[in-house]
Amino acid sequence: MKNIIYMISRNIIILLLTSFISLAFATSNNGIEKISLKHAQNSTINNFENRPYYLINVKSYAVNFDIRVNDLPLLKFFEKSGGMNMEFPINTGILESGDQILTIKVYPLKDNNTILPNSYFSLELNKKIDAWSFTNKREIILKIPDMIVPKEGLPYWEFQTKFSVYVPYQLTGWKNSEYIENTENIKKELNIAYEKIKNVIEKKDNSAFRLLVKNKIFEESVSLYEKQDDEITPFPEEKILPFTNCEIRFYGNGKLARLEDNNGESCLKSEIIKNGKSVIYTYPLFYHKPKNSSELEIIR
Repeated sequence: MKNIIYMISRNIIILLLTSFISLAFATSNNGIEKISLKHAQNSTINNFENRPYYLINVKSYAVNFDIRVNDLPLLKFFEKSGGMNMEFPINTGILESGDQILTIKVYPLKDNNTILPNSYFSLELNKKIDAWSFTNKREIILKIPDMIVPKEGLPYWEFQTKFSVYVPYQLTGWKNSEYIENTENIKKELNIAYEKIKNVIEKKDNSAFRLLVKNKIFEESVSLYEKQDDEITPFPEEKILPFTNCEIRFYGNGKLARLEDNNGESCLKSEIIKNGKSVIYTYPLFYHKPKNSSELEIIR
């Protein structure tokens, strides 16, 4: 139970962080920019006649896993014990209506070589007709087959399928981005990109931060139907943590990249002291390179 609570808390932190980034994005010395952002985001959402909301309902025990939509990782669990029982939105991985690809990779727990026979993993894909509705009613879109583990165990288990959705938006995302997985200088370019945002956060430069994350925030807010309000939240007193045991991981079929730690999380983390206690925040950022661009940019 401890690990279930831990994983849920960690994802709540990510969602709260996204909200914080959105508010920091709205914080500006330039009122015109603030109004322009709010207007573009809110007017887009207000024009939607309906707001279908897609969620995965995951239940697991004694396994680690990586769940992706269109090769964007949306939910991961990499621990030594425990499991999960939670619902998680996936709209941020859906760029437009039509067929989507769901990929699930299930692994043994840390320090184990096999998935044990008593392990468990199940997933349902559900649709909520309107994201702004308070009803708990769901339509089951897809239920994956049960993971069957023989008595000798499994080294891993993988399942991939297509599912079709309707959404009222069309996002550019990384559809037209450059393929960067085999780029010769990708490590150097990624390090430069991370140094840039680390410096901005440490200097509490809201205007520069706003520019770096604007595409991420616009697309995520539109896909989740989250309108921007007038509340302003300044940067907290935080310290960027050193990057430890980080590796480049590629997603989006070779068009997205980020530095990840051993838990599959973004290496960009900060420490905040709240009520005398240390709280670690994760900046869940993914970089891409738009066509005809010479620099990596944040897109998710």
